[in-house]
Amino acid sequence: MSEQNNAPESIESYSGAYRRRHLKESTGAKTEYNNGQTAGYPKQNEQGAEEASPGRNSSSAKSASIRKPRIQIAYETGCREAEGNEHPRSGVCPEEGRLIAPRRIHPAGYAPPSAKAGPRRAQVEGSQSSGQRHGAPGREATGKFDLAADLRQKSGWRIRERIHCLAIFAIMFFVQQGLCEFVLRVTTSENFFSIGLIHTPLFVAANALLLAGVVSLFPRRGRYILFAAAMIFFPFIYSAQLIYYRFFRTFFVFYSIGHGGQLAQFTKDIILKILRNLPWILLMFVPVITYFAYLRKRLFAPCMAKHVRWRDSLICVALSVAMFFVSIGSMVFNRTYNSPWQNFFYENEIQMGANQFGLLTAMGVDISHLIFPRSAPIDPDLIPDDPIFTAKPVESTSSSGSEPEPSQTDPGSVVERLPNILPVDFDARLGDQKPDDGTPAVLQGKTRTDQIRYLDKVFSRTVPTYTNDHTGRGKGFNLIFVTAESFSPYAMDPELTPTLWKMWHEGVHFTNFYNPVWGVSTLDGEYAGLCGMIPKPGVWTLKEAHKNDLAMAPGNLFRKLGYTTYAWHNHTWSYYSRDLSHPNLGYLYRGLGHGLEVKRTWPESDLEMMEKTVGEFIGKEPFHVYYLTVSGHAAYTRIGNMMASRHYSVYKHLDLPDEAICYKAANYDLELAMANLLQQLREAGIADRTLIVLNPDHYPYGMEKSNLDAMAGMELDKTFGIYKSAAFFYHDGIKPEVVDKYCCSADLLPTAYNYMGVPFDSRMLSGRDIFSDHDALVIFLGRSWITDYGKYDAKTGVFTLHEGKTLEEDENEYVKRINREVKIRFETAKLIVDSDYYRDLLSSDDWKKIAEPYINWMKENPWPPAIIPETDAGT
Repeated sequence: MSEQNNAPESIESYSGAYRRRHLKESTGAKTEYNNGQTAGYPKQNEQGAEEASPGRNSSSAKSASIRKPRIQIAYETGCREAEGNEHPRSGVCPEEGRLIAPRRIHPAGYAPPSAKAGPRRAQVEGSQSSGQRHGAPGREATGKFDLAADLRQKSGWRIRERIHCLAIFAIMFFVQQGLCEFVLRVTTSENFFSIGLIHTPLFVAANALLLAGVVSLFPRRGRYILFAAAMIFFPFIYSAQLIYYRFFRTFFVFYSIGHGGQLAQFTKDIILKILRNLPWILLMFVPVITYFAYLRKRLFAPCMAKHVRWRDSLICVALSVAMFFVSIGSMVFNRTYNSPWQNFFYENEIQMGANQFGLLTAMGVDISHLIFPRSAPIDPDLIPDDPIFTAKPVESTSSSGSEPEPSQTDPGSVVERLPNILPVDFDARLGDQKPDDGTPAVLQGKTRTDQIRYLDKVFSRTVPTYTNDHTGRGKGFNLIFVTAESFSPYAMDPELTPTLWKMWHEGVHFTNFYNPVWGVSTLDGEYAGLCGMIPKPGVWTLKEAHKNDLAMAPGNLFRKLGYTTYAWHNHTWSYYSRDLSHPNLGYLYRGLGHGLEVKRTWPESDLEMMEKTVGEFIGKEPFHVYYLTVSGHAAYTRIGNMMASRHYSVYKHLDLPDEAICYKAANYDLELAMANLLQQLREAGIADRTLIVLNPDHYPYGMEKSNLDAMAGMELDKTFGIYKSAAFFYHDGIKPEVVDKYCCSADLLPTAYNYMGVPFDSRMLSGRDIFSDHDALVIFLGRSWITDYGKYDAKTGVFTLHEGKTLEEDENEYVKRINREVKIRFETAKLIVDSDYYRDLLSSDDWKKIAEPYINWMKENPWPPAIIPETDAGT
C-alpha cells in the first residue's frame, strides 16, 4: 500500500487543510469518517494488520465519482466509555454532546487508547491530556494528579464555551440599539442630558439579552435568518422614526402604522428628508454593515452552526427579565409629576418616553396602552379640591342689576357676571358617591360607570369661566372657523399680505398665542382648536371618537341652535379618516374626491376652494362653516410644491433662505383665499355679522429650524419659542383689540362661544375663554406649561418667572398646584373620549330647552337678507 494511504505517524488534527491535502493525494478515494477512521484507509485490527472491507473494490478506475467528504467535528473525548462500546460515525458520548475543539487522532489506532484501558485509566489519561492542552498541571509536570482541580478547570472551560455565543449575540444587539438610541437622542432630543441617559442603557441591555435568548433557541438556518432580520429591522425602525420626526416633530405611534399607506402621497417629501438625513441613517446601520462585511464569517459563523442548549437560552431570557426589573427599579424612587415612572405606567406620550427610557421601550409602552387601555389611578390627587382656584364673588357689573340685551352694534355692552355652564345636575348623577365630609372619594375600577362618576366629580368641583364684557358681542353671528395649515406670524407682511395683516392687527389680536404640537400633527391640531380639548395620546382622537356624541363640538352645537353647518378640505377627503370623524362633528363634509372639485396638485389651492364653496352657504344664514386649508403644507421647495412655485416671484427679493421664501410663497395662497372670502361676504352684505376665527394647526415644523429662526429674526428656543404663533378673531366693524394674556389653540373655541353668547359648559373643555378672569394656562405636549407668572419646562423641572413678575405664594407650591391642574385636564380630556361622556349627559329635551332662548332671540332680531348675486343663485 502506498505511503499516502497510511495513517499519520504522529498525532494530527483532522483540520480542513489536512483533509484537502489528503483528498488531493488520494485521487479517487472515498473519504469518510467511520468511528474515528477514514474510509480511504484500510481497517486495522489491534495489531495493526489490515482487514479487507467487504465489497471494497481496490481499483481506482471505479472511483471516478468522488464523494464529497462529510465534515464531522470531533466531540469531547474526556467522557468515560465502556470497553468495547463504540459510537459509529457520531463520535458522541451518550451523556455529552457538546461541540469542542477538533479531536486528535492517535497514531496506533484511530481511537484513543484510554478508551480500551478501562474506565479509571481513561479518566486519568483524559485529565492529563486536558490539563496539558489547557495549561493545567498534569502528572508529567507536577509528579502527581489532582482530579478535583482538573474537573474544576474543565467545568469552567465548558461554561465559558456555552455562554460565548449568547454573549456575542447580546453584545451585538446592545451595540446596535445603543447606537440607534444615541443617534436619535442627538438628533431629536431637546434635553440630551436627562435621566434617560441612565434608564435607556438598562432597558437596551434587557432588550439585547431577550433577543439573544430568543435567537439562540432556533436551529442553525433559522438562527441565521432571525439574527440577520433583527439586525436590519431595528435600525430601519429607528430611521423611520427619525424621518417621521423630521416631518412632524414627534414620533409615530403604533396606532398610526395601520394607516401609514396615506403617507405614500408624500413620497417626494419623504425621499428629500431621507437624503437630508442620510449620514445619520448610515451611522445607525454601521453595525449591520460591519456584521455582513466582516463579523459574520469571522466571529458569528461558529455560533450559527453550534448547538446551544435550550436551558442556556432560557437562562438568557431570565437574565433579560431580571434586567428589566432592575430597569423598573431604577425608576421607582421618583414617582413625581412627569417622572419616568408616571410616563411608563400611566401616560402614553411617546416623545417624552423616548427621552426618559429610550424609543424602543416607549414604543413598547405605546403598544401596551393600545392593547390594554389604562389611566392613572383615580386618587385624591386627580380629584380637584372644592374648588381648584378661589372663585371670585358673583356680582352684577350692570348698574341696573339686569342683563342688557347685547347687539352687534354695541360691542361694549355690559353683562351680568354669570357662569358659563349647562344645567347638569351633578348631585343627582353622583348620588351616594357625593362625599358628605368634603373629603374627595377614591373611585375604583375602570368601567364606563366609574369613569363617568370621576368626570362628574371633577366637573362639579371645577370653577367655570364667567360672562364678561365680550360676552354676546357676536350674538346671532355666522361663524367661519379656519384651520390654517402651518400658519405663523412669519407668513404675514403689511405690504405683501395686506388682508391677513389687516385681519390680525385690526381684529382681536392675541400677542401671546401658542400653538402646541400634539401627537398626530394636523389632526390633533384640528381637534384642539375645533373642539377646545387636549387630544388623547397614542391615537387619532377624532377618528377614535367618530362614534361618540361630541355635543360640545361647534358643528353639533350650532346645529342644535338652528344653524346650517358645512365643512370643506381641499385635499383628500378621507385623509386621517376625516370621512368618518367630520360628519360626526356635525358637518356636511366634503373634500377632494368627494363633493369638492379642485385641481389636483400638491398642495391644492386654498383660493380655488374659497371660490368654489362660498356661494353654497352665503344665502343660508345663520351658518357655521369649517375650512381646513392645505396650501401652506411642506415641503417648502420650488420643485414639488405647486403653491411655492406659483407664488415664488412675490417673495424672491427677500434676503432669506430659499426654504423660508418658499414657505411664505406657499402661504400666499391663503392670503388670496381670505381676500376672496371677505370680498364675497361684503358683496352679500354679511361681512359685519360673520365672525372669522383663524387657528393654525401647528407651527411650520416642516422646515429646518435655522430657516425658521431666519424668518423670526432671532433664535427660537425649542421648548416654547418655536410654538409662538398667530390667531385672530375678525369681522367687519370689530373693535380692534390687543390681548396679551397667554393663550393657546384650545382656548379659541370657548372664547368664540362666549363672544357669540351661545350656551356651553366651560368646565368640560380643556381650554378657557381668553376674555374671562380665569387664570391663563397654556399646556404643551410633555406637560410643560406657561401661565401669567412664568414658564415650566417639564423635561428639566425648571420654573422661570416672566420678567417683572413676582409670586405671592411659595414657588414650589405654585408649581405643584399648576402641575396638578395640568394632570387633571389631561386625564379628563382622555376620559371624555374613552367614556363617551356626552352620550347621556343631557337628554334631547334638555338640549331643546337650552337652545330655545338663543333661537328665540334670533327670531326676534332677524338680520337683513343677504344679497345673493344672480349668477350664484343656483349654487
